[in-house]
Amino acid sequence: MKLSAEQKELLEARYETWGFDRVREELEREDRDLIAHPDVTALARAWIESKEARQRRADRSIVIILIAGIIQLGVALVLALKF
Repeated sequence: MKLSAEQKELLEARYETWGFDRVREELEREDRDLIAHPDVTALARAWIESKEARQRRADRSIVIILIAGIIQLGVALVLALKF
């Protein structure tokens, strides 16, 4: 069974509604392989991986923005004290 684009979109919308934690819980169920098709499981795992990657990028961006802000604040303080 190959998932159509429409089926993938429907599943991804359902995953968005359920949320990251619930999708992960469903994937970790012991009886999952007995009731879910491998293509659905693969799509769910890919969805989680993409969400995790997006979260890592967002976390990294926040850290970079904070560091840049601290550097700018430091430069402003040095310039204010110098002049």
